[in-house]
Amino acid sequence: MFVCLLFTDSKPLSGLLEKESDLQKICDCLDASMPGVGHYRAVAQYYGFNYYQAQVFEKQRGGPSRALIESLQAKKPELTVAEFASVVRKEADRKDVVKLLEEYDLKENINLHV
Repeated sequence: MFVCLLFTDSKPLSGLLEKESDLQKICDCLDASMPGVGHYRAVAQYYGFNYYQAQVFEKQRGGPSRALIESLQAKKPELTVAEFASVVRKEADRKDVVKLLEEYDLKENINLHV
């Protein structure tokens, strides 16, 4: 099943930091290097973090993707899960991560409308 949420219906990416189990699954996938696709560095570069800044993410407790999301929360508080998923799809070609992000965003939207 492919889910496409409108950016306006999407939750702020910062909310993901409060959902530890969802966040951990997403970060574990985005941290993982896989042949033929990108990972958190491609996404970090899109958002203006240079190679050295991305290197610092690797040393952070919780892993580089978590550090990236935490940095984005401060740098771009208006960023939504759908916008982030779009960048992950375009820059890293990580359909597995996009699927997890969309499932999280959909679950959160459904919970709000019930």
